[in-house]
Amino acid sequence: MNWATKVSALRNRLRLKQGAFADLIGSSQTYVSRLEAGKISPSPGIAQAIDRLVANPRTRTVFDDFVSTVRHSPHCSILVDLTKTDALIRAASRRVNDLFPDGKKLSQARHMTSMKADIAALLDAGIAEGLVGCGEALWLDKRGPDRHWRLTYVPVRDEANSWYLHTMLQEISARDYQDQLETTGRDNQITRIKPDAS
Repeated sequence: MNWATKVSALRNRLRLKQGAFADLIGSSQTYVSRLEAGKISPSPGIAQAIDRLVANPRTRTVFDDFVSTVRHSPHCSILVDLTKTDALIRAASRRVNDLFPDGKKLSQARHMTSMKADIAALLDAGIAEGLVGCGEALWLDKRGPDRHWRLTYVPVRDEANSWYLHTMLQEISARDYQDQLETTGRDNQITRIKPDAS
């Protein structure tokens, strides 16, 4: 765990100076400074105090609330961490977990080759640099009876400026799948963000 980033992000979110944050977790300003510089890791007691602050709904970030929304969504919704070399599923809705119980890494999901290719194309297009607004693709799941899906990919950033990919899976009819396939093809349709002309 990157305690330096976690402590710095939490302290900034709470709009506290290092000394005031130190009082909150039962340490000194120097200790907080060393934590944020990555020179030390917190003792078990301090780590527990920091984790309690992070878990407190009154101190959660908008991103934390978004992660919770993904987990509790009644729809097929996934949040993929793009900062990892192997795309890690940070959060998934219960419906996704029921339909695709393959673990936390997309590499473990053999049937999700299409989604992995979509994510690779989005990364190549600059999604982790803020150059992509969204992507849409089709997926034919052949694990049992054919299931047809439309996937929508939207980039999301947390308070530490790390990039994530919110993926919504919408099951569609075979006819709608075929119609869209004839219109747009199988490739990921990427919407790029135009830079400001200033």
